[in-house]
Amino acid sequence: MKSDRRRSIVWNYFRKSADNKFVKCLFCSKSMRYFRNTTNLRLHLGRMHFDQVQNTDLTVENDTPEFTACKLETLEPLPVTFEIVSPESPSTSQPVVTEIEANCEKQEHTRTRSFVWNYFTKTIDNEFVICNLCSKTLKFSHNTSNLRQHLKSRHFIEPQETETVNESEAAVKYISETEIPEETHSIAYEIREVQEEADNQAEGSEIVLKIKSSSKTSFVWNYFNKSTDGKFVTCSLCDKVLRYFRNTTNLRAHLRSSHSNEFRNECLAEENSQEHEISELSKLEMAKEETARKLKIKKSIVWNYFKRDLNRNCAVCILCRKAFKVSNTTNLKDHLNRAHPNYTRKNKLPVIKTETSYSPAPKRMRLENYNATTLSDHKIKDINNSMITMLVTSYQSFSLIENQGFLEYSKKLQPLYTPPSKEQLLSTALPEFYSASVSELKMILELVESVSISIDAWTTNANRSYLTITCHFIYEDKLYDYVLATKEVFNVNCMENILPVLLSVFNEWKIFDKIVAVVSNDVNNIRKCMNILPKPYQSCVAHMLNTAISDALVADENLLKLLEKCRALVNYFKHAPLVSEKLENIQQQMKLPLLKVKMDRGSWYSRYFMMKRLLEIRDPLCITLTDLSKVPQFLDTSEWNVVSDCFSLLEPFELIVTELLYEKYPTMSLIIPLIRGLHYSLKSKTTQTEIGGLLKERLFSLTNYYLDSLESNKIAAKATFLDPRFKTLAFGSEDTVEYVQKWIEEELLEIMGTNDVSNSESSAQNESKESSFIWAYFDTKIAQRKSSATPFATITSMITQYLEMSNLERSKNWLEFWNDHKTIFPELYQIAMKYLCVPAAAVPPERLFSRHGRLSDTFRSCLPSKSLDQIIFLNSYLNRQESSTSRETLPNTDHE
Repeated sequence: MKSDRRRSIVWNYFRKSADNKFVKCLFCSKSMRYFRNTTNLRLHLGRMHFDQVQNTDLTVENDTPEFTACKLETLEPLPVTFEIVSPESPSTSQPVVTEIEANCEKQEHTRTRSFVWNYFTKTIDNEFVICNLCSKTLKFSHNTSNLRQHLKSRHFIEPQETETVNESEAAVKYISETEIPEETHSIAYEIREVQEEADNQAEGSEIVLKIKSSSKTSFVWNYFNKSTDGKFVTCSLCDKVLRYFRNTTNLRAHLRSSHSNEFRNECLAEENSQEHEISELSKLEMAKEETARKLKIKKSIVWNYFKRDLNRNCAVCILCRKAFKVSNTTNLKDHLNRAHPNYTRKNKLPVIKTETSYSPAPKRMRLENYNATTLSDHKIKDINNSMITMLVTSYQSFSLIENQGFLEYSKKLQPLYTPPSKEQLLSTALPEFYSASVSELKMILELVESVSISIDAWTTNANRSYLTITCHFIYEDKLYDYVLATKEVFNVNCMENILPVLLSVFNEWKIFDKIVAVVSNDVNNIRKCMNILPKPYQSCVAHMLNTAISDALVADENLLKLLEKCRALVNYFKHAPLVSEKLENIQQQMKLPLLKVKMDRGSWYSRYFMMKRLLEIRDPLCITLTDLSKVPQFLDTSEWNVVSDCFSLLEPFELIVTELLYEKYPTMSLIIPLIRGLHYSLKSKTTQTEIGGLLKERLFSLTNYYLDSLESNKIAAKATFLDPRFKTLAFGSEDTVEYVQKWIEEELLEIMGTNDVSNSESSAQNESKESSFIWAYFDTKIAQRKSSATPFATITSMITQYLEMSNLERSKNWLEFWNDHKTIFPELYQIAMKYLCVPAAAVPPERLFSRHGRLSDTFRSCLPSKSLDQIIFLNSYLNRQESSTSRETLPNTDHE
C-alpha cells in the first residue's frame, strides 16, 4: 500500500545502507543509525552543516507539522532552538508532535527496562557499556547478564524489580546519547513537556520550542567572552585573546597557568559541589568495599613481607622491591610463590591457586594537598629518603643540602618542603633509612645457605684505617654483593685489633656458619685471623696480578730509564698547547685519526696505554719534533723496538684486566682458565731486543710464583670444575682433573650419604611397622644394602652425566645453566651455588685499573667518620644490582 506521506527533504543529504539500518551523510560521510525517523538526521544537519543547508527548507509538504532547524548560534551549543511550522490552513488545528512521538505512539506495547541501566551507560556504537560507579568498560551483547554479575561481584548490588519504560522513551534516550553533543544529552527527555505546551497554541501560529539543557555551564565562562564570529574568546582578567575550538581545554590551561588563584578557587568549589552530590547509597557501597579490603589486608600474613606505599597506592616487596597493586593479596601471594619459592617453602606459605575474582576497581587519582599549607610526616620522610639516596649513591657531600642554590631549587620543586639541616639529616633521617635497609638485607641473608666474604683494608685522608666487609652470595639464581659494614681499626698491623671486629660483624649478620671463603688484598694479619677462626682464606687475584707486573717492570734499570724518557716526551706535549695543535694538524694532513698522547700515572696499566699511544702516533710525532728547536730527548730506533716489545708482552695482561672488568666482582672460576691462556700467550710472543727478552722471562716466572698455585687450591679448582663453561678443559694436567673430581665426589658423598642412610632407615622402620613381622627382617636387609651402595653409584653417574654434556659458551650465563639443571643435579647444584659465589678480587677491579674507580676511592676517603659506615652501606645497597655474568658489551674503562 502506497503511503500518502511525502518524502522528507533530508534524504537529499543522506543515503541509506543496503539493510536500511544505517545512513551516510553526503557532506561529511559520517555513518549514523537509522531509527525509521529523521529526527537525528535533522539534528545532525542543523548542528554540523547549517551553512550548507541554511537556505534550504527542510519541511515536508504534507499535513503533518515537522521540526525545521532554525539558525543555530555558532558559538553557543546551548540552548538549541527548534521551530514548529504549521501549514496555513484555516480549517482545523492539528496537534503539534515530533516525529519521534509520532512513530513511538504507533507502538502500543511497552517493554520492561532493567534496573542495571541505572548504573551503566551505552557507548555510541552500542557495543560496550561503561559502569557509572567504577568507570569499567564491559562488552554489551544485547543482554544484561554480565552487567548484573558485575554489579553483584564488584559493587554488592543485588537484582531489583524492573521498571516499565515506553519504547518512545527508550528511543529518545538513545538518540540523545548518540547524536546530541555531550553537553545536551538530556534535551530529548524534555520534548514531551514542550509538546504539551505547543498543543495549546493557536492554529497557524509560529511556535518556538526552547529545549532547556540540564547540563551545567563550565565555570571558565565566568572569565571569558566570546567574539561575534565565535572563533575567539577574550580573557576578562588579562584581556588575552585565545582561539575557541568548541571546548574549554585551552581556556582551563590558560587559567591554570596565568591565573592560578582564581583557577584554584573554582576547582575547590567544583570539587566540593561534586562531593556534595554523591548519593548515600554510593557512600555506603564505597565504605563497604573499603572495609572489606582493609579486613583482608589485616588478616593476610603476606604483609609481613610487603610495605605499603600510600603515595602510589601499591605494595612493595621487601625481598625484591617490586611494586604491585593492592586491591587484594592474591597477586602478592602469587608473587611470593613464583619469585621467592625459598621463602614459601621455609615459611610454609600456602600456594594460592589462581581464581577468577572481581576485585574492587582502584579509585580515580585526585589532586592531593592542592590547598594544603603543610606536608604530612609521611611525605616529608619520603622526600628526605630520596635526598639521602641522591647523596649516598654518588658519595656527594652532605653540606650540599645547605647550599643556597640547592635550597632555592628544592623550594621551586615543593614550596611546602623545608630541607633539614646537615646535622638533622645525619643524626635522624640517615640512621632511620639505614636501619630499614639493614632489616631488609638481613631477611634475605636468612634464606641464603652459603656466602663468601671480601675484606678491603684502606685509609682515609685523615690517616684513619678502616676495614670494609662485603658479602657475596647467590640468591634466587642471581649473584649479589653487598657491603655489610665498614669498621675503623686503630692498627691494621695488629691481629688482636682485627679479629674482634670481624667476629662482631659475622655474628651481627648471623653468617658465621655460612662462610665458604674469605678474600682479602693479601694482608697477613687477616690471613692469621682466618687461621684462628678458622675459615678458608683466598688472596686477591687482582692485587697479585698487579704486583707481579709491577715487580717485572721495575727490575730492569734500562727499562725504567726508557719509560722515564717516554714520560718526559708525553709531558712536553701535555704542557705545550701549540705543540699539541701542530701534532693535530700533521695528523689531519696525513689523514690519520686525531689522537693525543696519554699520561703515565704510576701504574703499569697507565704505562701500557702510554706506550700503545706513542706507537700509534709514531710517524706524525717524529715529523712534529723535527720542526721544533727545543724538544726533549727523542727515541731512537732501538728504543722504539723496546717500546714495541714491552707493549706486545703486556697486551695479554691488559686482556685479562678487560675480562675482569666485565664483572663488578669476577668469580674465582674465571681465574684458572685466564692463567692458562696467559701462559700460552706469553710463550708464543717473540721479542726483538734484549730488554724485551728479559722482561718476558720475568713476567713468566712472577706470574707462576703468584698465580700458578691456584690450580691446586681446592676452592678455585672446585669453582672452575663446576663452571659449565670450563669443567675439566681449563686445567693443565690430567692429574689435577682427577684430584678435583675426587674432591667433588667426597663432598657429594658427605651431602648425600648421611641423608640417604637416614631416609632409608626411617622408611624401613615405617614399612616394618606397617607390614607383617614376617617381612621385617627382609626389608631391613634391603634397606641396609641400598644405604651402602646407592650414594657412590649416584655420585659417579651424576658427575659422568655432567661432564658428558657439552660445555656452555663463554658468553652464556652459567647461572641460567644451573637454574635449568638443578632438578637433574640437585646435590651438584647445591655445591655449585656454594663455590661459584667466591670472588676473585677483594675489591672491584675497576678501582685498581681505571680512573673512575680511583675517583670513587677518593670520594670515599672524604666521607664524615661518624656516618661513614652507614653511607658506604647505603651506597652499596641502593646501587645493588645482580652481578653480570654475560659479556655482551665492553666495560667503560676510563684510562685517562
